[in-house]
Formats: sequence, structure tokens, C-alpha cells
Amino acid sequence: MKLLRYALLILIAVHLDVERLFPCTMIAAVKDSLVLAGNNEDYNDPDTFIWFTQKNEIRKYGCIYFGYGNFRPQGGMNEAGLCFDGFGTVTNKVKDSKGRPIFDFYPDFASPMDQIMSNCSSVEDVVELMEHHDLSFMKSFQLMFADKRGYFVIVEGDEIIWKTTYYLVCTNFYHSNPSLGGYPCWRYETAVDMLEEHKDSISVPLFKDILNATHQEGQYPTLYSNIYDLNKGLVYLHYNHNYDEVIKIDLQKESKGLYKKYHIPSQFSNLNLHSPENGSIIGSNSVTFTWEGEARNYQFCYSNDPEFSDYEMIDIDMSNFKKNALIPFGIFFFIPFIFVKRVTKIRKFFNSTTFRIHEFTSLRGTGGMSETYSCVFVTKTSSNLSS
Repeated sequence: MKLLRYALLILIAVHLDVERLFPCTMIAAVKDSLVLAGNNEDYNDPDTFIWFTQKNEIRKYGCIYFGYGNFRPQGGMNEAGLCFDGFGTVTNKVKDSKGRPIFDFYPDFASPMDQIMSNCSSVEDVVELMEHHDLSFMKSFQLMFADKRGYFVIVEGDEIIWKTTYYLVCTNFYHSNPSLGGYPCWRYETAVDMLEEHKDSISVPLFKDILNATHQEGQYPTLYSNIYDLNKGLVYLHYNHNYDEVIKIDLQKESKGLYKKYHIPSQFSNLNLHSPENGSIIGSNSVTFTWEGEARNYQFCYSNDPEFSDYEMIDIDMSNFKKNALIPFGIFFFIPFIFVKRVTKIRKFFNSTTFRIHEFTSLRGTGGMSETYSCVFVTKTSSNLSS
């Protein structure tokens, strides 16, 4: 049995060694009573999931996890306000683990990280647990943890890196020895610069801006981004480096009841504005908006302020929803598939004769994973503005 557990641990280590070689970013900061952490998950597997575990006789805390179809946590948070994420690194063997016991996670936990997050409430708990176990499986990745008291730490394997200021940033190089590879890192430098510029205050919008500024595109894009409010137990989830649409998750509510899992892409509306174009100037008293998406409901917002500190909500007549069905050839014999595309249009009259299409974005959903509400923003302008 011990041999089987050790073999499984090696398999997970190999899996992480392959999967985590791609860039990811995590930031954490504390200011007064507000403790925030955020991360970008960068990889090329779009089949991503959220799942919840509940506390029981072997789990002290319920958890929310994020990851892929194998359901081994790549990041997450527990009910005690502890969160983590992992980062691929160049190979650097862990030397100071000989004689220590391996993590005895099988079959009760999905991985060592599941065992840690289910039973630790603070960064100190994590460090103590990991310092007394064999960490040789961490030869090609490192871990960052943050708790709701504002303690942050990076576990490299042999080295432990504690925060020395009000924030901590982790990407894919070893803080103890940057010369091993992955440094300098533009994502790390960008996040540090932005946090240094906001020493007096932190906020969820600031963290969203930092994650946006450090996101990846191309072959290994940012698949999802999380912002954790560690004291309130809230998670703000963004999908596919789209920082205009967000789902707000309350861990205390979602971790109740049975085991639950959700496919991340299917939770988002994936809105696509057809007309008018973003940034365009409309020189008319009315305009027709056309877009596609999978949102269950829509909200239309109109503001005189480009920052939308104040805006007017405009009702949408749901009878304007149109469904177009594409029926494949062979309809006369049988109907194997029906492809449905929803196109929504709304015409609204304004007092001004000119207004600018400011952006196409989304408001956060309500009801956990069940609803996503989306909106169009329009800014009134003067007639002398050009597109």
C-alpha cells in the first residue's frame, strides 16, 4: 500500500511538472482589515472547472477549488480564509526532505494540496505541515499561500519566502535564486509596480486591473482569473481573460450540501456585440443594439459619466428577443440537431443628439453559479467628439 501511494504521488508530481511549466501569476496584499489575493491561470486546456468540498470527519474546512478535468486542485480557498496557487519552475531538486514521511493523501484526498487546504487554517499551519513532510515532488513547481490575517508565503521546496512588505507577488522564478531561470519576469515587475503605486489602498478593482495587465494571450492564454476576499470568503471569477464579466461566489453558501462541480466556460455568457461598434459616435436620437450571448437576462445601462460612477438602468422588452434556428439538410428524414442563435435588439431614445458607445461588458451574476446578468454601457457625449 505504501508503494502504491508513493507511485501515485510521483504520477501527480509528473503531471504538475508538465502542466505547471506555463506562466501563472499570483498577487496578495493587506491594508487595514482588507486582505485580497488574486491569480491568473495560464495554460492551453480550456476544459476548466470549479468544484466544492464540504467539511466532514476528515476535513476541517470546506473548500472551493479551480482546475482541470482531473479535479486535482490548481488553486483555491477554504472556509478559514486560506488560499493558494501553484507555479511551474525550472527543475530544482528538493534536498532537505530525506527521512520525512510522504503525504498520506490517498484515498481520502485528491492530492497533497487537497489534504493541506482541507485541514489548515493559516499560513503557519501550512508551513509547519510541509516542513515535516517529504517535498521532493516539488522539484519543478512552487506554491504560494495567503490567509485572512494578511500572512503570505511562497514555499519553494527547501526555501520558505515570507512577505516583507504589505504585498507578495509570485510568478515562475525562485525568489531565493532568480538566476536559476524565469527572471526577469515582466508579469512580476508589472504587478509590483502597480502595487507600489497604490500603497495607500487596495481594492477588488485594483486587483482586476493588475490581473488584466499581467494576463497572457496566444498559445497559453489566461484561462480564468480569481480575486479572493479572504475575510468575507468571496471569490470574483473571470473567464478567458475577459475582465468585463464576473461571477461572484460566496464560499459559505456554495460549500453547503453535496459535492458540487461546474464547468467554468458554461457559466459565462460570452457576449459578442455586433452593432454598433465599441467607441463609435452615434449622431442620432436613437440606436439599435444587436448582440449574441448566453446570458439568462440582460441589463442596459446609460450614463453621462465615462467612469459610470452614476448611471441609469433602462428596461429591456424581453419580447424583442429573437431566436434563429439553422436546420441542417436532412430535415425531411429526421431532425438530429437544431442550432440556436439568440440575437437581441433594443432601440432607445435619448435626450441628446450624440452619444458614444463606451464599452460592452457585464455586471456580476447573482445566485451563485446559476445566473449571469449582462449589460451594454453607453456614454452621452457632445457633438464635437470624434470616434
